[in-house]
Amino acid sequence: MGTTKRGKLPTGVRIRTHSSGKETLYIHFTYKGVKCPEPLSNRKVDASNIKYAERLRGEILNKIDNDTFVYADYFPNSTKLKLFGKARSNEPLEFYAEQAYDNACKRGLKSVTLLNYRGKYNLLIEKLGKINPEEIDIKFVKNFYIQLYDDGMGVKALKLLRVALNATLDEVLYEGRIAINPASQVSLAKILPAASSWVSNKRLNPFSLTEINHLWETNKYSHHLNIFKIWWLIGVRTGELCALTWKDLNLEYGVLKIRRNYVSTVGVTNTPKTKAGVRDISLSDEAIQAFKEHYEREKLFDPEFVKPDSLIFKKLQPYGSQYSTTFLNVTFKEFCFLAGVTPRSSYQLRHTHATMRISRGENLWAIAKDLGHASPNLLFSNYGDYISDYEHSKK
Repeated sequence: MGTTKRGKLPTGVRIRTHSSGKETLYIHFTYKGVKCPEPLSNRKVDASNIKYAERLRGEILNKIDNDTFVYADYFPNSTKLKLFGKARSNEPLEFYAEQAYDNACKRGLKSVTLLNYRGKYNLLIEKLGKINPEEIDIKFVKNFYIQLYDDGMGVKALKLLRVALNATLDEVLYEGRIAINPASQVSLAKILPAASSWVSNKRLNPFSLTEINHLWETNKYSHHLNIFKIWWLIGVRTGELCALTWKDLNLEYGVLKIRRNYVSTVGVTNTPKTKAGVRDISLSDEAIQAFKEHYEREKLFDPEFVKPDSLIFKKLQPYGSQYSTTFLNVTFKEFCFLAGVTPRSSYQLRHTHATMRISRGENLWAIAKDLGHASPNLLFSNYGDYISDYEHSKK
């Protein structure tokens, strides 16, 4: 192979003559520190195409300067793609969702977290899997979240789905098929209140003491009374409550150890998600008494129910089975209806516990520790109005 010079060629444009006598037009440029000669094999070597080669090289250099050059767009069959990435594919979104999930698996996340992610990636594939990624823009993502929320998906589930969609579109971005990740530009906190009647009170709506007393009195013969009453007195998270065993409880010293968390959606018991979640709670006298009464009732019902490794709270149907988040919410709403109290999620018992202690003027650091927070910052975020009300009441 030799190089043929034909007058003065534009900078970076070359003509090569093969041993067969055939000529090929080349352009030369440097990309990411690598010299890149690329043939324009489908172009006849003449004055018109030499001018074309000059313009093409200029366009490429301009995109390199602006950091928008995608090698595969211009040279999809080039051997240089081994260095600069694969050619763009025409795969639908489900292809990238699987790539994103595979990457999550490689990060060493807890098995329960991966199970939750798998569910959200499956939902993403079901809803959007066949769509071309280029069709997804900020408005599309916003409407997608709003529709799911209006169809009944909770905020927590939406947050996890957002993580999955964001990671999926990152994979599309890395391949050069989109210029920005639209999911990264959408804030759930900004769109959900505008999307429906959702307001902060849906997240935080504690019970008054009158409502609490009426709930317990009206449902005093229910097998499920103790789990709700004790939940109100200790304020733990749902999964922590469902995972409690008798060996976690020391009634002599009034201490409850939180060491496990049950994720009912996937049926897995694991450690709490954060370091602050692993904690010892100092029980109030009322909580100690409630635990003692529950212990005696369980022991009378079945001595097997109070063995150290036995769950503190168990359902009767199926016999001795573990409570789930869904079951607790459904059952607690029945409690509310029977008592004539505005129905709320059972998780509001945790919020009621927190606001009750704040209203009594207890130390915020102690409250935060018992709730499983690293500091009182989240208390101010969730219960700021109640803290403010208490401060005003002291004046």
